[in-house]
Amino acid sequence: MVKLLGSFSRLRPAKVLVLGDFMLDTYTTGRVQRISPEAPVPILHVKESHDLPGGAGNVVLNLKALGAEVMAVGRVGDDKEGLRLQALLEKEGIGTGGIFTQKGVSTPLKNRLIAEGQQL
Repeated sequence: MVKLLGSFSRLRPAKVLVLGDFMLDTYTTGRVQRISPEAPVPILHVKESHDLPGGAGNVVLNLKALGAEVMAVGRVGDDKEGLRLQALLEKEGIGTGGIFTQKGVSTPLKNRLIAEGQQL
């Protein structure tokens, strides 16, 4: 196994184009102290929140972490989520020239609510 892993270090970095659905993943953490009186759902008191590229954006980050030179191609909406997603990718050194902004389209957003290590 060590020999196999060592052989990867001699490989040239791959150039990869990722075409797909780009979305923004938001992780919101906090505490639950009570259940809503209107419905049996927990009330989350938000402590912090952070964003990560999701969907094809997650694939792009994983390929970059493996040493590939990555170009992202896809579509985002003309909204704050699309701008945030592109900024996160650019911060990681990902080429975003192939990500197109389209008016009237919403960038997909997945918000994961987490309390005490559990997703709600």
